[in-house]
Amino acid sequence: ANNTIWCIAFLKLQFTLYPNPTTSNTIINFDSPISENVTATIVNALGENVKTISLNVEVGSNSKEIDLSGFTSGLYFVKLTTKRGSNIQKVIVD
Repeated sequence: ANNTIWCIAFLKLQFTLYPNPTTSNTIINFDSPISENVTATIVNALGENVKTISLNVEVGSNSKEIDLSGFTSGLYFVKLTTKRGSNIQKVIVD
């Protein structure tokens, strides 16, 4: 049973955003066990997709910059989607 729990925890996609809040750009930081294409979708507080970006990632630590400079101030969500799953983080644009 412990092995199953470890596998599920390992496969869950974790990422961080900084700076947050931001006035222009934010950087997505995450680790990837494989080289793959990843999709970053920016969603506004109304649930509307406002930007979709395709990212090529390598094995290991990855840092990718996203330009939010044209966005109206407010709360947004960054959804990172890989072959292994997805996860969402909040970002505030000042």
